[in-house]
Amino acid sequence: TKSTMAPRTIETPVDETRSGPCYNVAKQEGSVAGSKPVLAEAPVPWHSHVVVAGMLSFFVYTFPSMESLDEVATVETFTKVLFPEYISLEVITAMRLLFAFIVFFDCIYAILWGDWDKDTDYEPNSKLVTITIPLRGILLQPDRSIWKGLLPMTSFTMVSFFVLGISFFLSGSISLLHILSIDASPWLLRVALLLFECAAPTALLVSAVVKYVLWPMALKQGSGNSFVLSHPITLLEHNGNVIMALTEVALLGGLPVRLGDIAIAPLFGICYVYFSWWMMDKWAEKDKG
Repeated sequence: TKSTMAPRTIETPVDETRSGPCYNVAKQEGSVAGSKPVLAEAPVPWHSHVVVAGMLSFFVYTFPSMESLDEVATVETFTKVLFPEYISLEVITAMRLLFAFIVFFDCIYAILWGDWDKDTDYEPNSKLVTITIPLRGILLQPDRSIWKGLLPMTSFTMVSFFVLGISFFLSGSISLLHILSIDASPWLLRVALLLFECAAPTALLVSAVVKYVLWPMALKQGSGNSFVLSHPITLLEHNGNVIMALTEVALLGGLPVRLGDIAIAPLFGICYVYFSWWMMDKWAEKDKG
């Protein structure tokens, strides 16, 4: 998309140490990081703001009412057992808390010990510069930078995965409180329902995009992202999320994702769009485009 504001341009030299189809084309044609000027900054076009703001207004308007949420956000919803002859509420509670533990462990690992190099896999004829963004955990940062260590958590995959973990923690806590004969707060019930209705659809979205878009692109262009995507921790984030969500829906308690609550997941995505616009000039040094 074109911007109405004049972008600042820089000349970026070709990195002769990189290899792969996208880098070879860049060196030959100068289309990605060669003789042609590349964008060092480009404000978000005004029409993009209008479209996203319009979608935000629509989904806020269609957001479910408190009365609608309270019809489903009940103790009975979170203590339902789909197959009582094979599984008990205690087992469901343990499974939900186990899922939450797995998610939180994954996130803590990424924050503290994550060690990946993320390539920006643009098309060979793109004016965007293909560079490598180092994603290192806090303990692997020379200066123990908390900000740099948190960068792996800023991807849509990690944010939605973390939300899924919180959802399982809350739903497991609600069923545990019921087992202990302790009343759960109505707000706890509402938040737990909203988070699951947000996390389950986004888990399916993440897995589908990675499977049918990111993996083929990384393999085609020969970038280092194929190594990143094959890492066990990354596989858990891109595949384990769907397995856990579908296990809850089909085998454990059958937490609902209602059609009337369809605005919840898109609102989450729109919030991330605004966040990504804020983050777009914070991934790389200004002199790299």
